[in-house]
Amino acid sequence: MHGVNQNIELLKIDLPMVEALGLSHGHIDHWANLLPLLKQHGKILKKNLPLYVGEETFAKRFVNKDHQMVSIGRLSREDIETLVSLKSLRSLSRHRLFPVHI
Repeated sequence: MHGVNQNIELLKIDLPMVEALGLSHGHIDHWANLLPLLKQHGKILKKNLPLYVGEETFAKRFVNKDHQMVSIGRLSREDIETLVSLKSLRSLSRHRLFPVHI
């Protein structure tokens, strides 16, 4: 989370002015800081802020470790909903983003 906060500061992002958040896909290196970001800054973000996500963002992820498939987790819609309110979820075609209102 330190890197995210550092980037917010370096880029002079005014979080209350952010109009949308986005995740291109569900790889952990893309979503790992979303929940900490929402925990830390959720109260200053706009209500019903859209979160645009790729259609497989909430899919489970696995790696092959010692010839066995091991889960490395997934972004949980439920975890997001404990921090903010999701208004709607609408899927678009593959490789496109769809809005999840938070």
